[in-house]
Amino acid sequence: MADITIGSDPVVVEHEYKTPGAHTVTVTDADGNTKTVTTAPVLPVEISWAMDAGSNFEGVLSATGVKPGVTVDWGDGSPPATPAVSAGKLTERHAFTADGEKTITVTVPSWKDAGFEGHTATATVTVRLPRDLDVQLGYFEDDPRKVSATIRNAVAGKGQITWGD
Repeated sequence: MADITIGSDPVVVEHEYKTPGAHTVTVTDADGNTKTVTTAPVLPVEISWAMDAGSNFEGVLSATGVKPGVTVDWGDGSPPATPAVSAGKLTERHAFTADGEKTITVTVPSWKDAGFEGHTATATVTVRLPRDLDVQLGYFEDDPRKVSATIRNAVAGKGQITWGD
């Protein structure tokens, strides 16, 4: 409960909710007149994507500020997911099947009868699938101790090679 000062008409008082769901608001003026209303505030949807350790294509989506009926569009052409929601939170696993930048969209539907407007949030992830490297060894006729490695289908950037000696 918070004290408010009522002066001119109308009076505007603000409050920020930290939890989803229905909340009851009761206002009492200086003469004891009381009015109770119910609100279901729209909380911001916050999402995060965490790749599994050692993976560039599989991970877990976490979201807060959601409610049952939420959908997740993975941005990769797969069917949207409708994950379970508990206490305004969801956790959903996904494995991407193609390289590239993907935009994950979480859509919270509206519950107009409860005064809850729908909203969306997005996160962009870069997916790099594991590659089947092609490595061919070549030998030097003039020096059988020397070997060359021809590597194909590798991701550009810094890599490693171990020669085994």
